[in-house]
Amino acid sequence: MADDNARIGINAERDNAAVELIRAMETLLTYAPTLTQISEFLRRMHGVSLDRQERAVRNLYEQEIHPKILEIREIRENHTEDDPLEAPFLELIGILRNNQLDVVEEELNARKERLLALTADVCEKLGGNQLRLRSVIGPYTERIHLEIFQNLLEAYGDLQQVQEGVLNWYHGIEHGNNETSVQEKMNSWAKITGKIIFFLTEVTLKLRGFDIEPNRLDDINDIITRSIRLYIPEQFFEFVRALANNQRLPDLENSLEESRETINLLVDDIERLTNY
Repeated sequence: MADDNARIGINAERDNAAVELIRAMETLLTYAPTLTQISEFLRRMHGVSLDRQERAVRNLYEQEIHPKILEIREIRENHTEDDPLEAPFLELIGILRNNQLDVVEEELNARKERLLALTADVCEKLGGNQLRLRSVIGPYTERIHLEIFQNLLEAYGDLQQVQEGVLNWYHGIEHGNNETSVQEKMNSWAKITGKIIFFLTEVTLKLRGFDIEPNRLDDINDIITRSIRLYIPEQFFEFVRALANNQRLPDLENSLEESRETINLLVDDIERLTNY
């Protein structure tokens, strides 16, 4: 009778242990896609110079996560490097639920506790670094963010130079400045504007699918909206036509100065947003 009661107690403990392992396994498996993304990212970026956030993710994975994943796999008897994440859990759960009596209870419990502790540690590390991970391996990574706005900064810098050249030419129009030169500048202006419109179109179309925290999303939308307002085709072609007909536009200088001032403010905000 005493033996039966003891066996019932052991079976109940094993059932509880199996439930604990199932819950831990399910939690860990929710991070399996993230682990795969990190591995693919590190493979893809091998030999490439990483930025600060990317280095932080690499160090987190290589120093704190991957070693524990290996330890988790090693808990399974006859383990291999190719074992799926759930393999050690399923092995222990099988032993617990099959009520194998040839297993030393203390050893079984030690394996279970070790597996639970390692799993909790890995999940805590992954869960606590979600923002950083998304910025590096998410759909809208920090690298993409910087690349887009770096392109905008370069385009705005080129546009400012062109507008300054046009203004200089405009001020000297009655002194025989070279019209061929300003025509080239207007062509450059048109090309740069097209580049900016392409960037804005690409970002606007993709923005909804990006996983961006609300504050940053508001800042990006503000930059996009203000950049769109800069593009006034009527004003641009009014000047092109005036140039073609050798006419002066009294308000052109003010319009260009306002445009350059707006660009300066945009550049300042983009630099703040991207930490340039």
